[in-house]
Amino acid sequence: MISNLNQVPDHFIKESRRVHGFERVRLLRENVTPANYLFLDRFSREVIDGHAAPDEWGRGGILVPDLRLSELLEKSASEILTPLAKPENAEWSYVGFDQATDQYDPNGGAPAAIRADLHYSWTPPENVVRISLDAVTLNHAEDIQISIRRWIAFRVSLALGHDLHLQIKPEQIIRSLGGHIDTLSDDALTAISGLAMETATPKIPDSIYGFIGPDDIYEGQGSISF
Repeated sequence: MISNLNQVPDHFIKESRRVHGFERVRLLRENVTPANYLFLDRFSREVIDGHAAPDEWGRGGILVPDLRLSELLEKSASEILTPLAKPENAEWSYVGFDQATDQYDPNGGAPAAIRADLHYSWTPPENVVRISLDAVTLNHAEDIQISIRRWIAFRVSLALGHDLHLQIKPEQIIRSLGGHIDTLSDDALTAISGLAMETATPKIPDSIYGFIGPDDIYEGQGSISF
């Protein structure tokens, strides 16, 4: 029985290509361990019918936080990053914006850790999502804390939508979110202060809130009072 889909022999893949539908499902299930049944549809699509090499299939991934905005606003940068378990000598990245639709994707700008060590059966921890290595474009994060604050600002801008233009003070933004200043992390306060500065300046066409102003508006700790 095959216990590791990364070690499926070539002759079995060729045999699997000669059958389809239920016959293929039966052939695969008769030759792999039950623990692998969950991954057979993807394996069939990407390896048997596709061009993926069995020994590299399903390996690695990009980990990004998977948090509701209310959760994101209450967590510090370190609390957001810890579950991603970046390898010690690796650098931090963030998800880039490639297309117009990315401007509405909550993962845009999110901090990201490249994990080449992951097995196809690895399941991410709570509040983390695993993305295929070729699914997104990553940018190097010079200062990961600033990157996170920019991402928070971007997420806030998505939540407020067109109403953001009417609220150029941090206090107004927080009220519109229904949040309370005592529950927000220092990183969230700084992010909202930086976003308020961005909304107070003319917006460049196709620019993305959270990524308009200079780094220094996302440094230090934002000062907000009601």
